[in-house]
Amino acid sequence: MTVLAVSLLLSLYRLIIGPSLADRIASLDLIAMIITCMMCSYSVVTNDPIYIDVAIAVVLVTFLSTVAFSRYKEKALRQ
Repeated sequence: MTVLAVSLLLSLYRLIIGPSLADRIASLDLIAMIITCMMCSYSVVTNDPIYIDVAIAVVLVTFLSTVAFSRYKEKALRQ
C-alpha cells in the first residue's frame, strides 16, 4: 500500500504539471488504476469481496472515458 500511495502522489504531480492535455488524461487513467489496485488490496486484506465489484466498475468507467478522449483527439486532428 505504501508503494501504491507513493505512485499515486507521483501521478498527481504529473496531473498538475503535465505539459499537454493528453499527459493529464494519461495520468488520470493511471490514478484510477492505482486506486483500483488499492481497493483490490484492501479487499484481500479485509476479506470483503464487495470492493472488487466496485473496482471493476471504476475500471470500466475509466476505460470508457479514455476511449472517448482518444476519439475526441482523433477527430480534432483530422480537422
